[in-house]
Amino acid sequence: KTIFNSPAMRQKMYTPYNYFKKLQRKNNPGVRIRDNELKEAYDKLDEVQLHEMKLGAEAEKSIAANIVSEIKTALQKTNGCISWERLASFIAGGENKVQPVSSKTLAKYVTATEGFRYFVTQTLPQCTTEHTKKWRKRWSTNFHIFWEMSLCRRGMD
Repeated sequence: KTIFNSPAMRQKMYTPYNYFKKLQRKNNPGVRIRDNELKEAYDKLDEVQLHEMKLGAEAEKSIAANIVSEIKTALQKTNGCISWERLASFIAGGENKVQPVSSKTLAKYVTATEGFRYFVTQTLPQCTTEHTKKWRKRWSTNFHIFWEMSLCRRGMD
């Protein structure tokens, strides 16, 4: 059972308090906040803020329940060329939103799907600066000279 296929697991995982913890950690990156501090702050929330936490938890449950369609939408929009972090962010609804599913959990789930295939892509550097253009031209010239010399040597043997 996982949070994606079990309503009981989703109910246990996506609570208003857990949503509050994620939200606080998202809004305060790099700051170590202990659980007891978070619990004290959560207990001091007013009704409006508590209602927002409940809505956030319900939204996370909905996303987890419909994760397959969310993943398909993201992959179709990006032609499948997306990192796990960006996919998790896309599913959350943007960079500034609380992620209901971590990139590691998402990767485990997707790669365990039957018929899944995974190709790693690499972004190649571009010739954007003058230094890069000169370096590439020098490299290609030197390689061409090397190649021609190796062909000449082969003809001598």
